[in-house]
Amino acid sequence: MKLIDLVPIPVLNAIVRYKLRDSHNFYNFMLANDPETLEHLGERKVIQTFQRAAERIPAYKKLISKAIQHGAVKDIVSLQQFKAVVPVIDKASYIRKANKISDLCVDGTLDQADMIVRSSGFTGEPTMWIRSKQEEQLATTMASFQFDILFEGKSKKTLVLDCFALGSWVSGMDLFRVLSGNYTITTPGLDIEDALGTIKTIGENFQQIVLAGTPTMLMVLIEQGKKVLDWRKYEVKLLTGGEGFSEGWREQVYKLLRQKRKKGKHGAYSVFGASDLGVTGVSETDFSIEIRRYAEKNKRFCKEVFGTSDPPMLFQYDPTTYFVETNDQGEMIFTTCREEALMPLIRYNIHDLGGIISHNDMGQFIRRYHAGLDIELPLPFLYVKGRSDGGIQFCASEISPLMIQNLAYHNPYLKNNLTGHFKMFVDDGPNKQPRCNFHFQFKKGKNKNNAKLQEQDVSVIIEDTLYTLNEDFRSNIKMLRKHRKGKTLFQVRLFTFEKYPYQDDELKAHYTLKK
Repeated sequence: MKLIDLVPIPVLNAIVRYKLRDSHNFYNFMLANDPETLEHLGERKVIQTFQRAAERIPAYKKLISKAIQHGAVKDIVSLQQFKAVVPVIDKASYIRKANKISDLCVDGTLDQADMIVRSSGFTGEPTMWIRSKQEEQLATTMASFQFDILFEGKSKKTLVLDCFALGSWVSGMDLFRVLSGNYTITTPGLDIEDALGTIKTIGENFQQIVLAGTPTMLMVLIEQGKKVLDWRKYEVKLLTGGEGFSEGWREQVYKLLRQKRKKGKHGAYSVFGASDLGVTGVSETDFSIEIRRYAEKNKRFCKEVFGTSDPPMLFQYDPTTYFVETNDQGEMIFTTCREEALMPLIRYNIHDLGGIISHNDMGQFIRRYHAGLDIELPLPFLYVKGRSDGGIQFCASEISPLMIQNLAYHNPYLKNNLTGHFKMFVDDGPNKQPRCNFHFQFKKGKNKNNAKLQEQDVSVIIEDTLYTLNEDFRSNIKMLRKHRKGKTLFQVRLFTFEKYPYQDDELKAHYTLKK
């Protein structure tokens, strides 16, 4: 037994909240703890969170009573028992089966609800997520700490432009809530002119400007800004999320902004989140970026560490806030470890493919390859490869294979000319911008000429279909069409039946091309 096992969880939580009052002190507090201690604390909190949910959340209590027929919830006291007995849940099997949303909350009531946000499902039916005032306060404090570590926000007069989609949808409002009150923040959302006008009017009054948005949105903003601004006049940094990107994208935005950076210190960071989980605090750090860059150069290292020759997005996370595991399919499963959570999730599968690497294991990889990299922050790593359903990310929303499959089989123009077989993937387009690609197969005897079907036609059909699905797609497509006039948003290729290059793939799981 470790000494930390003798300290009650509420006492440990109180210590953390006390230390969080000052970013510098909390950072030193983190550095003073060894990685194994933090991970062990997270494992202890998992059991407490599970038992609380099983006793006090009506929907989860009902689910557990069916899943654990022998023995009692209180008998589950170890991580091994937890993983062996407690069922894995997801949105379909748990959230959508609840009779009412209050059944998913502690004590079956919304009395403690402080914030209600929506996530944009591709079915057009958004999901509601409820958060308490206490967890919102903790999220704000953690986000402020994270922002200070990444951007030196407390020591520099900072202007933040929230360029995520706004409204009650998750990304934009989450950022605004957790940063407002601590930093000067404005919310142009997807309005490029508004964002650039703000920078032009008041930007020089600040020591640094942080632009926050999806990689696609930020690239458009930076490119348009070159026409009306001299980016060199400002110290510009980026906070992004919702889509993956290559290291080439990061270098390209540095180049366009003409920003200098110190060795080992970066100015563009991605955060990982899911509407289901709220503000996770999972983000890139200078250490994770340097490791990813090394993996891009050393394919053997990349293959051994991540199981792929292309480095995935790599983050660090607080194991005392979320317990993360993976199943046999490589899907990530999260358990909320915050006692403040009103709607906690236990062994919740978000259907993102990836993995976790402990701080010590990553250190061993680095030493074995003589990479010469230091990992100062004693936190484990989390990497994300993509979606288990084969979906790809477009402006923070998922395009699933089912969307494209339905389009190919139900749109009369496409149904009469295409087989329904397709591949979709993301690569680097012009300026290293993440770009969605779709490859389709013509039916036998059909081609572009006799079908009177061109790549641009299909791209527009995809755009128009996504536009009608939900608000996130609609807002982003509207913004991109405005600033990329005459350019299709997607890269489409049409192959004759015989020349379709993926003849051997027949399974739905293979609709997404692994790049």
